Amino acid sequence: MGWLRVLMEDGDVRSFGELARRALSHPGWPQEIQPAARSLASLFSKLDRDIELEWLRSREAVQPVLAELLGCEVSTVRRAAGLSQSDTRRVLKLVELPDARPLDLLLEPLPPGVPARLSEPATWGRLCWTAASGAGRTLTGLWLRARGLAEFIQAERLSELPAALQPERPIFVEIERPPEAHEFAAWLQRQSSRRAPLCVAADAAAVPATWTRIATHPDDGWRAALLDWIERRLPADGQFDPDAAERWWQDYARTQLPHATFATVLSVAGLMDEVGTSSVRRLSVRELAQQHVYKKLRGAADRDSRHARSLLRVGDGAEVASAILLDIARRNQTDVPLPLATARPETAWLELVPERYRKAIDPEWLRLSLLDAGTRLSPTEIDRAVAALPPGGYQLIAALRDAEILTGSARRLAVSPRWMCEHLSSSANSSLVRSPLEVWGEAVLQRRARQLLPLLQSQLETEPESLIRAALDLPETTSAAGVAAFELVFRAVGLKLATQATTPVVETDVARELWDEQQRLLVDHSGVFRCRFEYGPVATSAGDPELSRAGFVLACWAVTERAGAGRVTGSLVPWAMTEPSELRRELDVLYQQFSQSGPRDQELLVATYHVVGRLCERHGALDHPLAAPWRLAAAAIDETPLTDLLEQLPAGPGALDVAAELANQGGVNQTDFWRRVWEHAILRDLPECLTTPRGSTNAWRHIPSECLRTLLVSALTDAPIPYAELTPRSWSTVCDAWRHTGGSIPSKAAAIDAMPLDVLSDAIVSDTFSGRERAVAERVWQRAPNVVRGHAFDLLAARSGATSTGLNVVQRDPTRVARAFEWLTAAPPNECERAIARLEKEFADPQTVQPLIDPLARYLHRLIQIRTPGWQAAYALLDRVAARQQHRL
Repeated sequence: MGWLRVLMEDGDVRSFGELARRALSHPGWPQEIQPAARSLASLFSKLDRDIELEWLRSREAVQPVLAELLGCEVSTVRRAAGLSQSDTRRVLKLVELPDARPLDLLLEPLPPGVPARLSEPATWGRLCWTAASGAGRTLTGLWLRARGLAEFIQAERLSELPAALQPERPIFVEIERPPEAHEFAAWLQRQSSRRAPLCVAADAAAVPATWTRIATHPDDGWRAALLDWIERRLPADGQFDPDAAERWWQDYARTQLPHATFATVLSVAGLMDEVGTSSVRRLSVRELAQQHVYKKLRGAADRDSRHARSLLRVGDGAEVASAILLDIARRNQTDVPLPLATARPETAWLELVPERYRKAIDPEWLRLSLLDAGTRLSPTEIDRAVAALPPGGYQLIAALRDAEILTGSARRLAVSPRWMCEHLSSSANSSLVRSPLEVWGEAVLQRRARQLLPLLQSQLETEPESLIRAALDLPETTSAAGVAAFELVFRAVGLKLATQATTPVVETDVARELWDEQQRLLVDHSGVFRCRFEYGPVATSAGDPELSRAGFVLACWAVTERAGAGRVTGSLVPWAMTEPSELRRELDVLYQQFSQSGPRDQELLVATYHVVGRLCERHGALDHPLAAPWRLAAAAIDETPLTDLLEQLPAGPGALDVAAELANQGGVNQTDFWRRVWEHAILRDLPECLTTPRGSTNAWRHIPSECLRTLLVSALTDAPIPYAELTPRSWSTVCDAWRHTGGSIPSKAAAIDAMPLDVLSDAIVSDTFSGRERAVAERVWQRAPNVVRGHAFDLLAARSGATSTGLNVVQRDPTRVARAFEWLTAAPPNECERAIARLEKEFADPQTVQPLIDPLARYLHRLIQIRTPGWQAAYALLDRVAARQQHRL
């Protein structure tokens, strides 16, 4: 008898069906949970057997109702559900995934999407995590606090933080509102005496160059891993399909939710689990949002919300509500510096309601006024006209609150779920950039440049003339919004020119007009010319290279190169400079920003190498790391030694690849260039540009076989080889080296993980991995279980004919048997029952069983010791094998 039946017998409830009917009719039962009585009775039956207890744990409103119906304390129900007081700090309910198993902060690692470095405070030093609200900042802080790894401090504004933090312990700080650069710098300065690790998580925070910056981006490859993680947390009978969800993201959400955060993915997955992935698979995000709004308003109306009913009576109520929400999001982007996801008081939401909806007309007053005025309209026509009146501001917000589109406490409400909030922000930005420039310039002033810049760059690909002409036609410089909009367009054009130099987005005369206008707006800071609207100090963060000073310098260089020299403004027009040494300051700015590049920055870093290469063509070799690719290419063209130049090359992404392109332009073909690079590189320890991850995309794809063999069989480098970059020809070399060195090649696990499946299959069958350490065999099992299983069984089945005293004898090769058991011993637990069944068959052959007996006994004995699933069958077989061993004695 389960715990629920025990409690039912202590009370007066006789069946799960009766308990379900009483619960659904109880006034305290949550309105949003309304299953059929039969379905709820079935769920109670599962709870009684300790199945799906998470459903009860995650629904706090249900617990007191059950306690009252069962005649026990709420604490009794909570204990039965597996909850205790200490769980409040240990277990975190994932709000966006109501049916998912909570995260155990003590036993489980941080989920995919949260940078791994955050889990190791000892590695922080001074660390800034640039992450938007919803990126998992609070979850990370709670995780660190629960494990005692760091103190967790949250504040809406920087001014709410202590002036000086505790000096002895690691501290993780989350700031809701993006701080002003000068204010943030002053606060950080006050923490300079702290020696303990410090991590600050904020949206677009500007930090000193001495700090390390990490960022979380939607395109960093974590989403697919997070979808798999979500599936493992949801009930097995749910409707969520991670593969279908990933296809939906690729088809619709990748462009319509470009800034999707960790929480966005969770909330979309929660919706898919609720209504079925197949139900939303063919819907765009906009269509999904409209259906969601209608469903929530309809549900609120059914729960007797007069505000929701009133809104639904206005034409297509859901469409009206969706349009109003978009207007609210647009106003938030232009009028408020806070992200739309930020919770705020109801009065703050009222201020964002469009003007035409703010003043309400009382429907009853209007009806009576029209009747008293003796209108010719019939009462039915008057009622129809009154029903079409737009709702007032308060009525709108109340309807959204009742529909749980705005959720939270009585004091602070936020748009829910997270994907809906992200969709509204994205749609608002897309709508804004089609507005007059001075309108969306207001959004730039409210810190929206990061969201608007990619949209402007996309617009430059489809309709560059209209966007640029609108920017050039702006009024005088007295309009701050107009100037901010122009400068963002100028930056977008310059960065587009820098990264797509072969397909210019503007003609020469247009580029000259843009530069003349930007030059008119420059501010002279003691000889350093700066744009009027900047987004932080010299560099903002690794996540915003386009908005940094480096991004502006690169844009100026690209526009002035396209425009011709024009009037000279110091280092912003390097093409006309007579003393290129003055460029050092700007080159340092570029190098500081882009050498710390993440995946999004690589295109700009490569563009910078190319621009600097063209400057070297004009001025001669520049003494700067950014000029190193040009110098390496020049040496390859002149056929002079490359070794020293390779060591001088920056380790950042793309430097070697740019050198290859520049050499190719000088007449050196790719094969010859890469052969010379590798032949010089292996003369000494490998240079950093070849061993650093992402140091080159092409170098390892073009490595000559003899150079790769030298690396694999010697101690030239301890750095991991990027196996994922190797070609099929190189994989043949890797397998040969593995066989001939006894498996002592660098980073074996990485090699197995990256090895193409056809290569891996051939390596298994050809015994490339035979006799190696067990960890290697376990890794191979994970990658190709069917191939390993088949090969192990083939080894067991192999017999050979031999002649002994004139008789033909069938024998089993002991060497093959040993190799088979190497594989079987490394097999995962789910393979063991299948292996035992095959071994029983092999043991049944009395003619060839002798070489099998001893290794089989050792294998079965191990399975029994660790109680592998199916160990009982292993014991039964061991009993027979042991009898054969005794007979032999």
